[in-house]
Amino acid sequence: MPGRLRFDLYDVIEALGMALDLVSSSIARPLSEHSRRVAYISIKIAETMGLSEREVRELYISALLHDSGLVSQKMFRFLRDIEWNGAQIHCEEGYRLFKGSRMLANTAHIIRSHHDRWVGQNVSGLEKDAIPLASRIIFVADRVDMLVNHEIPVLTQRERVEEWLKSQSGLFFDPGVVEAFKGVSQPDSFWFDLTSQFLRVRIEEMMPRGSVFCNVYEMRDLASAFAQVIDLKTPFTQTHSREVSRIAGMLARRFGFGDEESALMEVAGLLHDLGKLGIPDDVLDKPGKLDRDEAAIMRRHVYDTYVILRSIKGFEKATEWAAFHHERMDGSGYPFGYRAERLSLGSRIMAVADVFQALNQNRPYRPRMSREEVSRLMERYAAEGTLDRNVVAEVLGGYDDYAGYCEMPL
Repeated sequence: MPGRLRFDLYDVIEALGMALDLVSSSIARPLSEHSRRVAYISIKIAETMGLSEREVRELYISALLHDSGLVSQKMFRFLRDIEWNGAQIHCEEGYRLFKGSRMLANTAHIIRSHHDRWVGQNVSGLEKDAIPLASRIIFVADRVDMLVNHEIPVLTQRERVEEWLKSQSGLFFDPGVVEAFKGVSQPDSFWFDLTSQFLRVRIEEMMPRGSVFCNVYEMRDLASAFAQVIDLKTPFTQTHSREVSRIAGMLARRFGFGDEESALMEVAGLLHDLGKLGIPDDVLDKPGKLDRDEAAIMRRHVYDTYVILRSIKGFEKATEWAAFHHERMDGSGYPFGYRAERLSLGSRIMAVADVFQALNQNRPYRPRMSREEVSRLMERYAAEGTLDRNVVAEVLGGYDDYAGYCEMPL
C-alpha cells in the first residue's frame, strides 16, 4: 500500500539489533554488541565466499536478528557453550516470531537453522548443504564471537580460535565456511575491527547499500513481529506491547489521525517498551514493590527506547510517541521531565494507552484491577494533571471498547 511515510529497512533492522544487544550487554559488558559482531564476521566470510549483494543483505539482517528468540538472561549465560540443553529452543522461537512476516519470512528460516550441526541430527531435519548457507555462516560467526575473550589482547587469541574451529570442522561446522573464516581472519585488522568501538562504521563501509524502503504498513508488520520479542521478556507482560498498540491506534483514529498516522501510532505502541530488553529479569519479574535501586534501573528503559528509535531516519515523531509514555503533563514524568507544552497529542495518547492497559493486566506485584478501580485511578490522574483529561475521558467513555483490546488472544 503506497504512502508518504517510508523508512530505510536497514535503519529499522539495525535499531532492532541494537535492542537485542541490550539483553546481552545487561549480563556482561563483553557480550555487548554481540549481534553486530556476528554480523561483521558473517559479512567478511560472505565476501570471501562470493555471495551476491542480495544474499549479503539477507545475511546481514539475519545475523543482526539471529538471537531474537533469546531474551531471557538465564539462557544467555549458556551462550559460551557450543551446544547446550535447549539451544534449539531459541532458534525455533526466533523462527516462530518472524515466519509470518512478509519481509522476514526467509530470515525466519535462516534463524531457525543457525545452530544446525553440519553432520545432521537437527530439529530441522536438515544436514550439510541442505542447511541454508547463511545459517552455516552465522553459526561459525556466532561461535567465534563467543570464543573471543575481551579482557585480554585479541591478537593473542587468533591461533586458539582457529585451532578450535578446525577441530569442529565437518562436525558442527561447514568445512567450506571454516576455510573461508581462516582466510578473512589472517590480517590483524580483522581482529581489531572485531573489538573496535568503531565497528558500526566499519560495517557501514562494507555493506552494499541500496534504496530498500518499507512503508508504514510494512513497518507495522516488522514491529508486530518484534513486539513479541519484547513481550517475551517476562510472562507478566506477554501481550502488553500489542495491546497498547491497538488501544493507541484506536485513540488516534478517534482524535482525527489519518490512516497512515494511526498506523504509525500502532508502530510506536508496538515498540514503546523496546528498552525493557535491557532490564534484568529479576527486576521485571519482582513480585513486590521495587526498591530505590531497582526503580532507577527500570526508569532507564524509556531512555534506551528513545536513543534506539532515534536512529531510524524519518521516525522522529513516532519516536517521541513511543519514548515519552512515562512523561507527565505536570513535568513529574521521566526520562526528560517534559511538561504539557512539550508533549504532543500522540505522546499523550500513548501515555494513557500504556497506563490503561497496565491497569487492566495482571502484574507480578498485583492482579488486574476492576473497572471501578481503573476508572477511579485514571480520573484521579486526569484531575491531578498528570494524564491528558481529554484522552482519559475518551478511554473511560468507551471503556468496553478499549478494555476489549486487553483481552484479545495472541
